[in-house]
Amino acid sequence: MVGWIARHPDTLGQDEVQQFTAVLGVCPELEQAHGLVRDFARMLAQRTGAELPGWIDTARAGRLPGITGFAGGLTADLDGVIAGLTAHWSSGSTEGAVTRVKKIKRRLYERAGFELLPVD
Repeated sequence: MVGWIARHPDTLGQDEVQQFTAVLGVCPELEQAHGLVRDFARMLAQRTGAELPGWIDTARAGRLPGITGFAGGLTADLDGVIAGLTAHWSSGSTEGAVTRVKKIKRRLYERAGFELLPVD
């Protein structure tokens, strides 16, 4: 179920869509969770961060344990999350460079040992 809910609807096959629809029809909580996940994914894709406070209110009102906790966590830095869902720039290249440097440092630390220390 998590795989079906988390995947983009266009990637589901016909059989999967039929099975997924049948399950959603008998479990209103899953249908509600699916709607909330789809709405959040749309906000991510379309960068409509201004809609986030309304989404958080809807998620909290639904009282679904995982989603309610996630929504509550977003409020810890709401302005930052809204900015992240709205801004068109990304720090991905910087994060990639930092990760590369950390990887190099880890390799160097593995090589360090007592045998590399100068002997008096």
